Amino acid sequence: MMRRFFMPFAVVAAAASLAFAAPKTPKDQIPADTTPDVKELIERLYSTDVAEVAAAEEALAAMGEKAAAAAPFLVEMLTNLQDRRVPITLSMIGKPAVQPLVAALGSDNLRLREQAAYVLGKIRDASAVEPLIAALKDPLLKSRVTTALQEIRDPRSVDLLIASLNDETTATRLGSAYALGCMKAAKAGPPLLLMLSDADAEARAAAARALGEVREAEAIAPLIAALKDEDRRVRSNAAGSLAALSAKEAVDPLIEVLKSDDVSAVRIQAAQALGSLKAEPAVEPLVQLAGGNDPKLRETAVAALLAIKSTRMFELVLPLLQSDNASVRISALRLIGTTMHPQAAASIKPLLKAPEPRVRVAALNTLRMLKDTTAFDSIIESLQDSDPSVRILAADILREVGDYKAIEPLIRLLNDDNMTVRRRAADSLASLCGQKGLGTDSKRWQEWWNENKDQFIEKK
Repeated sequence: MMRRFFMPFAVVAAAASLAFAAPKTPKDQIPADTTPDVKELIERLYSTDVAEVAAAEEALAAMGEKAAAAAPFLVEMLTNLQDRRVPITLSMIGKPAVQPLVAALGSDNLRLREQAAYVLGKIRDASAVEPLIAALKDPLLKSRVTTALQEIRDPRSVDLLIASLNDETTATRLGSAYALGCMKAAKAGPPLLLMLSDADAEARAAAARALGEVREAEAIAPLIAALKDEDRRVRSNAAGSLAALSAKEAVDPLIEVLKSDDVSAVRIQAAQALGSLKAEPAVEPLVQLAGGNDPKLRETAVAALLAIKSTRMFELVLPLLQSDNASVRISALRLIGTTMHPQAAASIKPLLKAPEPRVRVAALNTLRMLKDTTAFDSIIESLQDSDPSVRILAADILREVGDYKAIEPLIRLLNDDNMTVRRRAADSLASLCGQKGLGTDSKRWQEWWNENKDQFIEKK
């Protein structure tokens, strides 16, 4: 079955600056038995006039299978990625285009191979399945080939891919495992389990990844064992698949990886897995990573802790607020803000005096999240901060708090030397007072407040 495209040819034809790519076969080699109308359109593909080429492509597409003779010439034009009409035209020609497209899978030109696989997927002809699987020996094509096989939806694909797991070419085996994982082919579980014991590390890594994608329940114990594989890719993929399989029994082994693996990328994958599993026992080692100096590990640990939502979070994270590393303190603020602990606001207030503006901003944002009324005076004080970004944020938060006690401090802020600060203070005043049209004029605001203060407070 052929997938139809709906793209107005005129849209792309108007782009006169498109790079030109005529067929490589000389024009005089157009087969003699080609019908006159198709021959004329093929000849127009050699034109240097982009609009003429576009019109020829549109006409050939409209002819469908009757334009079969044009397919080899159009395939040669696939290297021009800017001309999106070519793959559309080939897909409309359909089955007659399959053979030249399959031949193009063996081209030395990567762009042509990729485009050929792409169009074969759009044509959806079952005869392309075996050539596409054979093309998996090219590791650069595995993504395009897998997508094409998924679009063709031939029931034989899974069985053929499973058979290819035993191919003598490593690249074909890797590509087959990748494709089976993407297809979530459940019946591929047992052969992928065998592949997890392969002598080739790349094959084991591919199997470890695919086993999680196909949801092979029998893979949990072997994947836990694979966490100790000598190859980092195997260990990393095993951790990811254990999370995909919701393997609670893998929590302790993953914690061990988190603590002891000497490869940061593997520890990151273990942290992500523990977060996905919402592993409460992992909270303490994750907090330790959140307090470390490796930024990627720290961010992953924070994300995992946010996913776990431990009731012990506040007590465990609190010491990190004293870190010498500003990024660690900011990470701790993010975590504490989610705890809604009754002592959270009190623990955060001191950081409003931190030497780094970004830490003070993070502290204000955390107080904003907590919505703790005991922090009001501290936010008012932040209106006098030396950094304009802190003053702006404080003004915004006071607008959200909605307490009239912020009005006079905000009026004073209208005299700030930073224009953005003055504008945000005016916005907050307008929102708090329901009064528009006074702009950033501090004198007019003060006069209005003097006249309306008592009545305003009484209403509040």
